Amino acid sequence: MKKNKLLIYAIIGSLGVLFLLYYNFSSKNVEKAYSKSGGFKRIILPVDLYLAQEYTLESSDYQIVGISRNKIILREYSTRELIVFNSDNTKSIIHLPNELNPENISKISVDPFNEEIVEIQCQNDSKVYYYNITDQKIQQIFDFNNYFDKIQKQSQNSFYAFIQGKTSSEMVLSLIQFDKAGKQKMLKESNIKKETMVDDGVLHLENSKLVYINYYNNTIGVIDSTLSREDTFHTIDTITTRPKTVTIRNGTITKFVNAPRPVNQLSQISNGMLYINSYVKSDNDNNNTDETIDVYDTNHNFKYIGSFSFERINNKRMSDFLIKGKKLIVQYPNTTLIYDFSF
Repeated sequence: MKKNKLLIYAIIGSLGVLFLLYYNFSSKNVEKAYSKSGGFKRIILPVDLYLAQEYTLESSDYQIVGISRNKIILREYSTRELIVFNSDNTKSIIHLPNELNPENISKISVDPFNEEIVEIQCQNDSKVYYYNITDQKIQQIFDFNNYFDKIQKQSQNSFYAFIQGKTSSEMVLSLIQFDKAGKQKMLKESNIKKETMVDDGVLHLENSKLVYINYYNNTIGVIDSTLSREDTFHTIDTITTRPKTVTIRNGTITKFVNAPRPVNQLSQISNGMLYINSYVKSDNDNNNTDETIDVYDTNHNFKYIGSFSFERINNKRMSDFLIKGKKLIVQYPNTTLIYDFSF
């Protein structure tokens, strides 16, 4: 009887191993299929691109902060320095305060209400700093009561943000306001929720609506300003699945089963158009060394209107891009390209 039980356990264990092997094999095959073709075709847009300026930097990781009074500002992740490309083609440096730990800074952007201010999001510290780049002084600090993610400024003292919900993996879209004394007030906690890791993406603010672009599938979520409703649209690729995760060590650690494949990693909204740097190859893409940007009309249900491409530098993917007015700024590990752009 004892031997029979051991035999049954061995058979069950073997079946489990075979299942895992099959699952991993089939998942990898799916990923390879996505790499070869997305099952769709792109429309080529007649875009005019003229390289106006090129700046060479030391090889590092950079984020485009934005444009302030015709000055282009970059952030180097490993330092407290902001790099400024001035309109006369000179370069200058803005030093951030010593009290800011570069490792805790999740994002820096130019304030949409005041170009003299950069908004510094410190996700690990649950704080947002307003920093005056002219005076080089901290103007205001917002100390959140909760861990936050994907912040967008709603007014001078209020923010849309995903805050931690009932579980560590649940993020709830909320509207948070601060009074003059710096005290936080929850104006609205919505029913719109995202799961960390598998629903990861980027949140944009476009006029009166919020736009959420998922990194790992073709979902575009559009949320009204009252946070009452989320409408779903899709990018042109055919990837609809979410990455799979597994929880280990008694539920204390969650990790991806396989490394997730980026789909829509970089995106921008400008002049009513959504620009997405797609990582998915279409059936009619012929060049693997080009950057591809797909364009969607935000005023007509995010209708796909076409795509344009440009050549990479040293066959490396761009790390960031920004479109503002008739300028396209493209960031690589050691090069910043500024194009005059129109279509």
